[in-house]
Amino acid sequence: MGTEERNIVELEALPALAEHLVKKVLPHFREQNADILVNIQTIPFQKQFEPGEKLRLHTQLAENTNRTYHHYLSSKLGFYSSEQLMEQVSPLTAPEELINYRIPWVSIKNQPSSVPVLDKQAAYIVDNALLSAEATVNGLGVSWNYATIMDDYLRTGQAIELFKNQTDAEAHAYLSYPPNKQFNKAEQLFVDYMANTSWLSRKQIASKQLPN
Repeated sequence: MGTEERNIVELEALPALAEHLVKKVLPHFREQNADILVNIQTIPFQKQFEPGEKLRLHTQLAENTNRTYHHYLSSKLGFYSSEQLMEQVSPLTAPEELINYRIPWVSIKNQPSSVPVLDKQAAYIVDNALLSAEATVNGLGVSWNYATIMDDYLRTGQAIELFKNQTDAEAHAYLSYPPNKQFNKAEQLFVDYMANTSWLSRKQIASKQLPN
């Protein structure tokens, strides 16, 4: 195996996790490992349950798939909207009021909300959380999404969080691979980096918060 091959990490990831990796994780990883190429291929939701030899970032544990898992990320889930959309209705105090006001709902395929009836009356169904976020900030509807995705939009004023502190729902992400996988040097460095969460500060780990 040549030097170039040894310095490549082949990785599959759900779109939202790929974006988080590129924005929040790889900059620090690359500071320590500038000679490593990370080749990221995004995958659809169902692909995370299939067998495969590559490293994979995903949100669901596949019980029938023989893989080794490392938990590396937690994110709060919440309701989000654009400010312009909320200006059209009276102030809301509970998620159930979204039904009463018939506010458009953006549903993510295969990801139920904390109010299941909302998914049944969705105005839009999208493939992943990134598309849901785009629909939300463009005023198409309210969505149930990950704080790790929506935080940037909150900071710029493109989105607002509804019913804050009324839900404690969390989502989790995992790095997985076949238990008998033979890592090249680059893959071993990447797995070790993700598994020991060295890219999170001690304060962030203790509070279960994610880097901004």
